[in-house]
Amino acid sequence: MELAERPGLNVTGNFDGQVDQPHGYHDPKQGPRGSEPSFHGDDVPEPEGMKLWVDDGRAEPPGWTRARNLRQAQAYLSAYEFREASLDHDLGKDGNGLDLVRWMIDRRLVPPRITIHSWNPDGANAMAAALSDAGYGCALRPFNL
Repeated sequence: MELAERPGLNVTGNFDGQVDQPHGYHDPKQGPRGSEPSFHGDDVPEPEGMKLWVDDGRAEPPGWTRARNLRQAQAYLSAYEFREASLDHDLGKDGNGLDLVRWMIDRRLVPPRITIHSWNPDGANAMAAALSDAGYGCALRPFNL
């Protein structure tokens, strides 16, 4: 099956639906998740909004909280329930977007709306395929398109 034919994957950039409440989520009004592991030394301030922008180079749009690397993204996702995340693939030397996607799937911490904004086509396609294979939809939209 071609990547563009996978259920729940929209390669035109328009998100066409939401996954029902993912497993493992709690009411965001309850605040940070108390039972999640700590990420030793990663200072994770309370998010500005409930949208997570994961990118080591590009600044976040207004209303988004930025994670600059894999560990910071993991810390945010462990501590808070985000309703949306926009992910880059190339996150520096300590990990990449595919590592993050696999981590989110393993822990059932996938936000209801995912956009992959990477300019790395192979990495973006691998991230989208991993999400699709696990039953999650996403939008594939290179940055600034």
